[in-house]
Amino acid sequence: MRLIDADELIVMEYGGIEFVPKEFIDAAPTVESKRGKWIEQYGDMACPFCGFSCDDPYYLGDANYCPDCGAKLEWEE
Repeated sequence: MRLIDADELIVMEYGGIEFVPKEFIDAAPTVESKRGKWIEQYGDMACPFCGFSCDDPYYLGDANYCPDCGAKLEWEE
């Protein structure tokens, strides 16, 4: 799997339909996937990358990603 930087893609119009040509997708620069673990900060669970913080465990549930920045996060055992 390859994560691409969608902001770098050029959207074209063809017959009133917007699309991104395959050659643009293939040539798009990639971005590095962020991975880490949820951290406890002041009694809340927080993302170590963007600082997103949540004090409601029901909101996060078993979330394995940050709802703010999309980083893949694991729970401490």
